[in-house]
Amino acid sequence: MQRNFADLQNGPFDMLIIGGGIYGSWTACHAARSGLKVALIEKDDWGSATSQSSSKLLHGGLRYLETYEFGLVRKSLHERRELNRLVPHLVRPLRFLLPVYRDSRVGRWKLKAGLWMYDRLAGSGQPVGPHQSFSAQQIVQTEPALAADQLVGGFSYGDCGTDDARLTLEVVATAIEAGAVACNDVTAQSLLTEGDKVTGAVVRDNSTGAEVEVSAKVVVNAAGPWVFRQFGLEQNTDDVRLTKGVHLVMPALHSDHAVLLTSKQDGRVFFLIPWYGRTLLGTTDTDFKDDPASVRVEPDDISYLLAAANSYLKTPWTTDDIIAAFAGLRTLQNEAGKSASKVSREWAVEETKRGLFTSVGGKYTSARVDAGGILEAVMPRIGRQWDGLKDAAPTVWSPPQPFAKWLSDTIAKATSAGIDAATAQQCARRYGSRMADLISLVQATPDLAKRIAEDVPFCRAEIVLSARDEMPRSLDDLLRRRVPIMLLARLTDGIVSDAASLAAEPLEWDAAEQQRQTADVLKAAESWKPAGWSA
Repeated sequence: MQRNFADLQNGPFDMLIIGGGIYGSWTACHAARSGLKVALIEKDDWGSATSQSSSKLLHGGLRYLETYEFGLVRKSLHERRELNRLVPHLVRPLRFLLPVYRDSRVGRWKLKAGLWMYDRLAGSGQPVGPHQSFSAQQIVQTEPALAADQLVGGFSYGDCGTDDARLTLEVVATAIEAGAVACNDVTAQSLLTEGDKVTGAVVRDNSTGAEVEVSAKVVVNAAGPWVFRQFGLEQNTDDVRLTKGVHLVMPALHSDHAVLLTSKQDGRVFFLIPWYGRTLLGTTDTDFKDDPASVRVEPDDISYLLAAANSYLKTPWTTDDIIAAFAGLRTLQNEAGKSASKVSREWAVEETKRGLFTSVGGKYTSARVDAGGILEAVMPRIGRQWDGLKDAAPTVWSPPQPFAKWLSDTIAKATSAGIDAATAQQCARRYGSRMADLISLVQATPDLAKRIAEDVPFCRAEIVLSARDEMPRSLDDLLRRRVPIMLLARLTDGIVSDAASLAAEPLEWDAAEQQRQTADVLKAAESWKPAGWSA
């Protein structure tokens, strides 16, 4: 997976895709696998905006049943099953606890009806089992961190977790393997036109300043929050609604279950989700009207989430417990008169200019099938027919089946090479079939088996492998998305400078550049903190 800006001059392309989040990446993957000549560009890093800021779930969206969005839920649950088939190492079956208290906004019988419907909409062949009823005692036995006062019982149901940035990266790698040209750190400066038809774009290599014209039969605008902030589309801004979602990274709870709760402040659903030995607390859902590049965590976001969680925890969290935080933007279809959390997550594509197709809305989980809808819309402009997603092949790093046997065998090989068991399991689920390369690195240099940070299950060999083979442009790319230790550890100069030294050879950094990259990451790791933050 290597970057070559010069390959963008090898047009004309059938399709140029602007935006390397999960929607743009799946679109490139489908198009390349269909035999089209495809170029994919991303102005920053793969999945570096909305797609890295999700709740790290592949789920139907239980809460959308309350607004009668049965089609959206069914589609997402179908995709949960398909993703488990196509990329099993990055789909982690996860049980959710759903406690019911005397003052809960939704009572037990309504929840049971909703969970019954959720199971029915999911259909067969799912990676998780159906819901179960729990007594109050079973709830607190399963997650002792939850307060028992006024608890009357609850439920357990199944959904799946993932690593959103790594899944996006793997989809890009699959597109490249199928023949797509993909370059990150490349900005679309302007559109090329012939009369009223869009015929490509002028693109700029952000690292060198070089510009080239990329001609294409169609252009797909999958720029997320920026879809209507470029290319003369500003008049369409009112067609989208940006909402901000914030997550806090907190210490682990007692169990490996996630927990679904409702805020006692406003009745909104929020989650406590286990992720790499930490707990994700989120999310908020508030309107955002400023420059998308300026989105950040605000004091009110932190106060809201801590208050929401502490209403249910025996031992309250404080600001001192926050390990990291992140904010992202959802690009939704505008629906006047609805609160931010009630706006539909349905997706649409429209031809905003002749030859320019713009993708708006959607959910991370359903991006694969929605990207198929983009292909269906654009194929007539290319003079081809879209054959659909039937019998889609697994992703490029998907391990051989049966997956459970492969996982067990691979963990055993990794531990034999010197990687601790917890790290070996996480690595196998992150790298899939490329675990053979990771194990080879450790066998050649045993010191690479050590953890990057003692309390996070990532090893030093991951830095070398990712720097060499996964197209990072900076240490931030490596430590925020490839190996997301920036979200999971309290970083020190020693941890970050060690990572920089490991990345130096494959990325050709001298000592001065290593120091600059280290300083940039240490600064970025603190950037989530609001102004005046003292915790």
